[in-house]
Amino acid sequence: MTREPHPSPGNIQRLPWPPNAAGVASVATGSSLTAADLVVAGPNVPATATASALETTPIVCLPHATGSEPPEAADRVHRLADEAASRGSHVVWIESAEPSNEPTAAETLSRAGLRGRWVLVTRPRRQAADVVERLRSLGATVVSRPAIAIRPPDDWAAVDAAIARLEEYDWIVFSSVNGARFLLDRLEEQSSGLDRLGKTRLAAIGPGTADALAQRGLRADLIPAAYRAESLAEALVVEAAGKHFLLARASRGREVLADRLSAVGARVDQVVVYRSEDIDADDSRLRPVVELIDEGRIDWITVTSSAIARSLARLFGSRLGKTRLASISPITSRVLGDLGYRPAVEARDYTMEGVVEAMLAANEKP
Repeated sequence: MTREPHPSPGNIQRLPWPPNAAGVASVATGSSLTAADLVVAGPNVPATATASALETTPIVCLPHATGSEPPEAADRVHRLADEAASRGSHVVWIESAEPSNEPTAAETLSRAGLRGRWVLVTRPRRQAADVVERLRSLGATVVSRPAIAIRPPDDWAAVDAAIARLEEYDWIVFSSVNGARFLLDRLEEQSSGLDRLGKTRLAAIGPGTADALAQRGLRADLIPAAYRAESLAEALVVEAAGKHFLLARASRGREVLADRLSAVGARVDQVVVYRSEDIDADDSRLRPVVELIDEGRIDWITVTSSAIARSLARLFGSRLGKTRLASISPITSRVLGDLGYRPAVEARDYTMEGVVEAMLAANEKP
């Protein structure tokens, strides 16, 4: 991996948030983040402020001000930054320039569910911002370090061919937010726009994917009761015989949908609209995360797909046994089990919010 040159080796660069009105600080922040080995976002600095950081760069987000933060979290983050800088790493620390409002007693209580906990969020950065903010509002210190990256396909030819005959499809099936985003982006680039979907029915695997469609002014005609491929297949096969389906999928994943639909006489075209890839370990940048796991600081690691489970096993190996794993679904839990790890909790709803709720419930137990 080609690494950006450091502005100066072994330092901690402090930057204000929000950037000034002229945008000068914004440009400086983006440039600094690209070169950073470790990023810290202080209270009230949004996760989106760190978007320019490389995928291999850990981002530590302190909990938003609740009036009762444990000092240990801030102290440990300061030491983490100092230790990284002493090894020659470039650390960027973004601090809020705006005063925070003192929360009410009720607000403080409502945010205390994960107070003092550290959570490693392993989703791709673009998908992680909402859950990072949710966890911070609950009092958690969040470390964001993706286990996989989401990228465009190497070749758009198959996608473009499907778009060219879009009117032939009775159904387009989206099994992820990324599938919706990449296919619809390409559709808008390559054709007259989303109006070509007017007569085509749309299926979404869950509410997050349905929301991604709604943001484009599209409505999901079908969302299964349980947010997994098996349930989506069961809902679709009822009227699938003789129908033509387009499945917008990742470069890796299970064949449940295609197999079930084909078995009842449906015509099925699958196109890879995005690549899901493991992120190579960058030992120098991964070291702060490894240290936190080794010392028992990380209380939870989120595991939100089978691909993430496998990548985490490759990145951290037996260290995964030193913390608690929060699984998004039975499928992901089964993959973790096959790898030799048992999740501490499993979401009831197979969503990121379901993962958060599972961690909260476990944290409330004595």
